[in-house]
Amino acid sequence: TRMNAAIDRIRQGNDRAAAGLVQGVSRQIASLLADGVLSEIDARDLLDPAGTILTLLGADAPAASMADLGEDLHAETPAVFALSQNHPNPFNPSTAIAFTLPEEVRVTVSIYDARGRQVATLIDGVRAAGRHEVVWDAQHLASGVYLYRMQAGSFSESRLMHLMK
Repeated sequence: TRMNAAIDRIRQGNDRAAAGLVQGVSRQIASLLADGVLSEIDARDLLDPAGTILTLLGADAPAASMADLGEDLHAETPAVFALSQNHPNPFNPSTAIAFTLPEEVRVTVSIYDARGRQVATLIDGVRAAGRHEVVWDAQHLASGVYLYRMQAGSFSESRLMHLMK
């Protein structure tokens, strides 16, 4: 990957080439985010380290950052209901769950253990159209696989996450 190539350039003492590779990666991340391929959380997870690398190299900031993209992302109402993969995953002890709503609707986000028992309800109420994020703190639960489920109107989606202590 380009980030591995950038690390190799740093090891070789070629900081300028490394910075160019990282800048290219940040532009690709911004493009994938704009196209809806990456969630905001995933993009942030990738862009923040790119910015740190460039700062350490004494280079310009990334070609794109979450601050640069934030206004555009929140300016539009999402076109579809979507539930993103939690971040980080695996996690210990807390994780963030993001979702989008194209309209104001009653939303429920619940957590279930591997046996199907509901262990938490994170959201149960009406939310406005837009992008939302909720943080779940699972410090009181055992390691394992958990399922989270979002219901919003007729939309329903579930995903798995891994708590590792």
